[in-house]
Amino acid sequence: LGSAALGEMSALLAHEIRNPLAAAMGQTELLEVILEDERALAKAGEVRSELERLEQLTHKLLQFVNSRRVEKTACEVAALLEQIQKLARSQKLVIEHAELPERWDYDEVTLLRAVDNVVSNACSFGEHVVLKVEASAAALTMTVSDDGPGFAQGVDVFAPFVTTRLQGTGLGLSIAAEIVRAHGGVITAQNRPGGGAQVCIRLPR
Repeated sequence: LGSAALGEMSALLAHEIRNPLAAAMGQTELLEVILEDERALAKAGEVRSELERLEQLTHKLLQFVNSRRVEKTACEVAALLEQIQKLARSQKLVIEHAELPERWDYDEVTLLRAVDNVVSNACSFGEHVVLKVEASAAALTMTVSDDGPGFAQGVDVFAPFVTTRLQGTGLGLSIAAEIVRAHGGVITAQNRPGGGAQVCIRLPR
């Protein structure tokens, strides 16, 4: 299935699921209000949790479709790094950089989503995560490294719905890859010689 066809299918599925999903969540929340039996309340809570997971999946599907749309403007690199640190909400993440350009051309909203997806994936597997940012005359490079188990051999980690996380959708790295490519950039993934995984995003000037 081609990338364009997969995007169209994802958008259609997300659209068709959202309305009945919203109705089901509303009814479940009502049940939690009127039910008194503890066992029944617990079951209703489990249903709501599963519906919330489904809602997250539809949101990810729409992100996957929209990740191809970028509008590049001159953005502050330092502000991007601050937002990434805030979104991580984890002491695991350390950001390293030398002197950086004040501005770089990229889509502020989608690039933040891409890097955050990569960082979130790394934090879910490793205890120590490093985002190293470097700039040259030709490119801005962001490399995310972790000390987790690394990527499985022979698996395309940027393919949609590929995941080893129990609660994962398999779309986080796919969305990141689509966003980077829409910027005219390159994203690569590999295992580190000393253990762990590494994802590198390279954006041309």
